[in-house]
Amino acid sequence: MEVPLGSNEGCPTEKFGNDWYCFYQYDNYGGRRLQWNAAHTSKMYFSNYDFINKTSSWVNGGGKTIYVYGRTRTGDDSSCTKHLWTESKHFKDNDNPHDNQADCFKTS
Repeated sequence: MEVPLGSNEGCPTEKFGNDWYCFYQYDNYGGRRLQWNAAHTSKMYFSNYDFINKTSSWVNGGGKTIYVYGRTRTGDDSSCTKHLWTESKHFKDNDNPHDNQADCFKTS
């Protein structure tokens, strides 16, 4: 069993295992947070979590690369194809230049 060690801007970290990646509603890691630690090689849609166009900052505390996309057609998850940014391993951004544009993501 993995033991929680602490956090990185509120995003959980683990002593051993698969560190987490998180998306935040506001700049500087504020507001509502969505978090995962599993690989998602197929796109995960923020519409399933009422988080469409709400990401303003993020933390990637683990060893995965995260690819974030926006929609090209409003209300259509199948159009989530516009690459917005790539989250490098063990990196974070508190003032995302693509503020409130993310609609889905996938991981390496």
